[in-house]
Amino acid sequence: MLRLTRQLFSVLFSCLLTLSVLTAGTALADDAKKEQEAQAKTLADEAKSLEDKGQLKDAESKYTAAEAIISTKDGRAGLDRVHKAELKKFQELMAEAKSLYDGGKPSDAIAKLQEAQIFQSGNAALHYNLALCYSKLGDRLKAVAEMDQTLGALPENDKNRDQLEQVRSAMMTGETPPILTPEAKQKVDTFNSQTTKNLSLINPEEGTEPAPTASAAAQTAPLPCAQLKDLEPSLPKSPSLLFNLAKCAEEDGRQEDALKYLNQYLATAPTAIDKEDVNVRLTTLTSLSKLDGDRGKEVRSHYAAATRFIDDRRYDHAIEELLKAQQILPDYALTKWRLALLYEAMGNVPKAREYYMSYQDSSDKASDEAKEAAKRITSLDKEKSDYDSAVKGARETIAELLTRTMGLDGHGNGAKSYTGGAMALGFAAGRRPVASGTGGVSFQYAQQQIESAHKKLEEASTIFPLGPEANELMGFVYMQGRNPTAAMRCYDIVRSEHYPITFYARSFSAHDRKAIKETKIELLPDNARLVYLSSYNPKTKSNDPPAKAAGSDGLGNLVISDSEPQLPDADLLALKTTDLKGIETKNSYVAISQGSDEVFLEPLNITSDTPFEGVPARKFANNYTRLFLRYMGYDHTKLGKESMTGGEKFSLGMTFAAAGMSGASAIASAGSLMASTTQMMMAMYAFNSGMSSLKQSRAEDRQLLEGNQFKLIPSQSFDLAFKDKFE
Repeated sequence: MLRLTRQLFSVLFSCLLTLSVLTAGTALADDAKKEQEAQAKTLADEAKSLEDKGQLKDAESKYTAAEAIISTKDGRAGLDRVHKAELKKFQELMAEAKSLYDGGKPSDAIAKLQEAQIFQSGNAALHYNLALCYSKLGDRLKAVAEMDQTLGALPENDKNRDQLEQVRSAMMTGETPPILTPEAKQKVDTFNSQTTKNLSLINPEEGTEPAPTASAAAQTAPLPCAQLKDLEPSLPKSPSLLFNLAKCAEEDGRQEDALKYLNQYLATAPTAIDKEDVNVRLTTLTSLSKLDGDRGKEVRSHYAAATRFIDDRRYDHAIEELLKAQQILPDYALTKWRLALLYEAMGNVPKAREYYMSYQDSSDKASDEAKEAAKRITSLDKEKSDYDSAVKGARETIAELLTRTMGLDGHGNGAKSYTGGAMALGFAAGRRPVASGTGGVSFQYAQQQIESAHKKLEEASTIFPLGPEANELMGFVYMQGRNPTAAMRCYDIVRSEHYPITFYARSFSAHDRKAIKETKIELLPDNARLVYLSSYNPKTKSNDPPAKAAGSDGLGNLVISDSEPQLPDADLLALKTTDLKGIETKNSYVAISQGSDEVFLEPLNITSDTPFEGVPARKFANNYTRLFLRYMGYDHTKLGKESMTGGEKFSLGMTFAAAGMSGASAIASAGSLMASTTQMMMAMYAFNSGMSSLKQSRAEDRQLLEGNQFKLIPSQSFDLAFKDKFE
């Protein structure tokens, strides 16, 4: 009995000791939180003072710094007020610029637009208006640059895109749209429409999409080229048509025809903005046309294939074609130069140096070409250092956001997070129980940080446009900005380096809906990995770490590279295409069926609330479902319908009837909702600048890396009026 009493006393003492340690730990945590709140309040007070003085950008920076410490009501409200004030100022400046432009003062209008750009640098209408002003002043180079920014800021399926692309073509070539017969105009419009569709990476009308491959692209290539040949008699002096015919001839290996059309292009568009690029192509084609015999024919064939692969952003296949060309003619200097350019753009410094040096050895040391190669060799190490620094800065910013928003920092997910199985139970009931979890990080702060990472990644992409690390992170940024097209262009570059395409999500299975896990998804051809980062613990209302560490950063290795590969030994679920029974969009989830079980993924959305039902929810999830189709190659992928279903229309009608609303007031309410959604989407697209940031100053780099995309052919004159927004 005495022994039993002693044992009970010992157990009781241990429990009391543990409780005291936990209490002390909680007290320390509370003290730390109070200190953080005090620091944040000091910064928020300073921000409010700046806000009252009208120094909006300075106030925004202070509020953001406060939110970086800890999210508070004052910080969130302050950022919200500043953003509203910035929007009002932006709209005022846009109105003033319009008045000046309409009054025949484009230079003064530019000054106002540049001032407005401080508040919304990625606004599509702002860049369009700048393009109009520069065009009015005769500065077509700047006009085209601004039009590129406009197109980059718009969704791929925007209804204005066809017209804007035609305006861009006219600005680029300096041509005046011709007066066409109805039959010729119809043919041109058909070509333009088909070309836009072929270039698009997203078709929202399809329930499933074929996985795109270079060979599939090559099979569809004759269609636009056949259309162009049919148009040639109707538009004998259209620069855009001649440019496109040259592209078709070059990709078909008909160098002589390509030379003929490019020379005609320069003759009909002597002031073309891309004149320098075209001269580079002429030099390359002239060199290739001089290669004799069967070996010369084979080399030209490999160059044509490489050109097609570059258009498809399959840079790995393009390199393979150039290496085959080198095997046929080892001493052909142009191949060495092109390989060096591609390797440099990828950030592969050892290979770039190797081919630049080989090019030097096969060239006259005193030639301009050899001197350029020597200059590039000298700059490689500095470029690599600058690139790594920019990527590191962006990575740290994104990693901090991910760690906080997913509750991987040991502080839980905050007041707005899902609790236990609430997310899964809400899904089962067909509704979302609470707002999206943000781990105590305000949407405003997340948007600011994402934009900051975007700027760093633009710096990195300017140095190495095809660097996989920068493009992997840039893809994440674009997905957060709801621009899946721009993201896929980045992910295509990552795929060319044979690294996985990744995103983050919360996951749970149909068999255990209460087991919520923060997850990193990695996609490679024919397989996927769900790397678990944490599991939600409803008792502590925080996330428990996985049994096996998820990399040194706790994020499953945010950036996969040769130096930081996929984790071979992690807590994960490995999936192969042969194991799957289907992948489809269900509301805002990606549902992966394994037959006996179904895994649901809710992609992480840290910059805004995630829609749960209806068209917005399906559009959101479709962006991620498409990744399984495009990069895993799973053909049985089903997208959610991106228009209202019959049931949704019926429910909407019943809602209106029950509320006693008239048809006019019902539509007005729906319109208000759509307007607010559009404003949110425009704010997200402010992060995007398309692919224009990947352009380098040297024409040969541009021509090689960007390929030669078709120009849309101007088919009519356009009323170029100022816009306050794109409808």
